[in-house]
Amino acid sequence: MKPPIKIYNYVEEYHRHNDKLNREFDINEISIGVIKSFITPNLNDPELYSTYTIDQVAADKINKCLSKKISFDFDTYEYCFQRYGDYDE
Repeated sequence: MKPPIKIYNYVEEYHRHNDKLNREFDINEISIGVIKSFITPNLNDPELYSTYTIDQVAADKINKCLSKKISFDFDTYEYCFQRYGDYDE
């Protein structure tokens, strides 16, 4: 498989009562190196392409790095970090 030509980093917000995706927040302004300082990759996923749960501590660190803050609501939603890549055919 060819490497991705563009990578996107998101915080995804899911309803706690039905697990449906509510919103995605673009966090591409945060480098992958900084993201790895608060989300520890699995051994077989060094580039963080798996889904990772975001807790309050990680949420606070994410917001410190963003110019437009995310209003996290952990009572209503669950949050995940997700990376996607666009690939050349």
